[in-house]
Amino acid sequence: MLTLRSTTGAELRNNWDFVEQGLKTVIRKTNSNFIPADIYASILSKGLFLYWIVDDEYTVGFTVISEAATSYNGTKSLYVDHVYIESKYMRNALIEDLDLAFEDLAVKCDCTSLEFNSPRMGWGRRLRRMGWTPHTVVYKRDL
Repeated sequence: MLTLRSTTGAELRNNWDFVEQGLKTVIRKTNSNFIPADIYASILSKGLFLYWIVDDEYTVGFTVISEAATSYNGTKSLYVDHVYIESKYMRNALIEDLDLAFEDLAVKCDCTSLEFNSPRMGWGRRLRRMGWTPHTVVYKRDL
């Protein structure tokens, strides 16, 4: 069974090498422009939250999430900022199980939806099979 387990500041510090390497993988795969220290600082200031992804008794990765409230209609979304799973732990249906774990966490946090974005277009097919629908397209032009 896949679960999400929150972390403490001390636990994050003690496992920072693992998290930092995972974030570097995320940065490389998504061509992102943050550094792992940005995430660390935001977690400590409670702007972001890190949860360990636990499959049975093994910690297989982590996710960085935030909550986003919509001020004009009172809804709140659980926003999946980053997900890292060690490749040796990938298995069939792991992503589907992770989706269910996100849903459980969102309900516990009184969220009414889940949100996720990625520059990797391959997610679209898989997410649609799990009930996700695209809501916006973001266009960006660097200056």
